[in-house]
Amino acid sequence: MFLKFNIFYLLFFCFLLSCLQESNKQSFDSISDQIVNDSLNPDLYYQRGMNYYKSYNYDYAIYDFRNANRLDSLNIHYKLYLAFSLYESYKKNKDTEYLNDALLYFQEIVSSQDTSSLSYDDNYFNYKTIKYASLTKVCEIYTLFSEYDKSFICIDNMNKENPLDYYSYYLRGFVLENLQQIDQAIYYYHKSISLNESHFDSYFKIGFINHNMNDSSCIYYYNEAFKIDSSNINLLYNIAKYYQDNSYFNYAIKYYNKILIQDQFNEKANYNLAYIYFYLKDYEQSANYASEVIYSNNKNHFAYNIRSMCFKNLNRIEEAIRDSLKCAELKKIKN
Repeated sequence: MFLKFNIFYLLFFCFLLSCLQESNKQSFDSISDQIVNDSLNPDLYYQRGMNYYKSYNYDYAIYDFRNANRLDSLNIHYKLYLAFSLYESYKKNKDTEYLNDALLYFQEIVSSQDTSSLSYDDNYFNYKTIKYASLTKVCEIYTLFSEYDKSFICIDNMNKENPLDYYSYYLRGFVLENLQQIDQAIYYYHKSISLNESHFDSYFKIGFINHNMNDSSCIYYYNEAFKIDSSNINLLYNIAKYYQDNSYFNYAIKYYNKILIQDQFNEKANYNLAYIYFYLKDYEQSANYASEVIYSNNKNHFAYNIRSMCFKNLNRIEEAIRDSLKCAELKKIKN
């Protein structure tokens, strides 16, 4: 009975999903047909661009938002989502041309004046909100370009606009950390937490700084971050690596396995588990994890080396020789 119940809901979910996909397709097709008949209507491009944006199809969104902005350059909302799409495209492909374009549009918004022709939505419901969001992105982009003097100017302006914005203090801490002003960075990360106790990145950053100093207090901050997002792979890796480096192998194994639940072939987690089990003289387990590394990256000479040593200790000599030769071959190619 329970199995039939689950199958029914699975089939219902699949049917609902297919209906939503068909509805989205019809929405795209309908707007596209309207654009053919009314190609000078910027709002139609904006509507279709929003559909692409919400579907993470940023290149198509950029095309439509560019057209909307070209047809009505006074509508800051069109410009805002064009800039957002360019920024998100940069995050996906790391092409700085997208980042430069995004910066230009965000700067245009920051330096613009309010007009009566603006269009708003539920997220950016007034001109002030749009301008502040754009200022925040300008700061982030300057920081990515390591133009820290300009980042500080933006952060100062953010503080003037909203002195209780936790994110502005996080950004100041981030810039100071990059400038190696660590004590000051930690102060501002704490300031960010005092304004928003659920800000994952601030806890993570303090934990990371203390981790690099091999300060055990990093675990407190990592655990606070874990309460906010227990599935973050970077966090799980850092916790596991701290425990591994300090010989708390059972804890390290626990957190590496949490990574593998989400990402079975995570190269770093599998390699470190291979290393730990080799150290613990569990050569069979170590070889198994090394094999997982090789499966995901057959050019990882470290994995061949550790598996070769495992096979040698297991008296599987032919396999040990084979992996040893492969390791030497890959090292030679790398060098």
